[in-house]
Amino acid sequence: MKSFTSIQTQNSNSSYSSSIQESTISVNSENLQQPQTLKINSSGTEFKGEILINGKVIKRLDRNQSEINLSPYLSTGQQKIEIKANYKPASANVNVDIVSSGSNISQQTSGNGTLNYTLNLTVQ
Repeated sequence: MKSFTSIQTQNSNSSYSSSIQESTISVNSENLQQPQTLKINSSGTEFKGEILINGKVIKRLDRNQSEINLSPYLSTGQQKIEIKANYKPASANVNVDIVSSGSNISQQTSGNGTLNYTLNLTVQ
């Protein structure tokens, strides 16, 4: 199962704009023996944020390129992986790639300086 949702909201009373990207995938628990890799690349000059799994920070982001194997952090059931970051300049491109056994997801965002990405992952 693979799906993608992108939601953009803008408050008409200010210049505030946010973008939320969300994806959903399922992974067989046997596949956790293989790397489930999350890659983040930004073309900007500054990129700061964090990766959370089920609300717990597993990695702080402070470079334009980051890569992490998610397998050691995953277990059977529903997992919520979040990437929350700010980048400069706001016009920079940010790519989020998830390479897992049988599923590849690629997401690109730019234009507001904020990345809010959620991956809903089910391990069966």
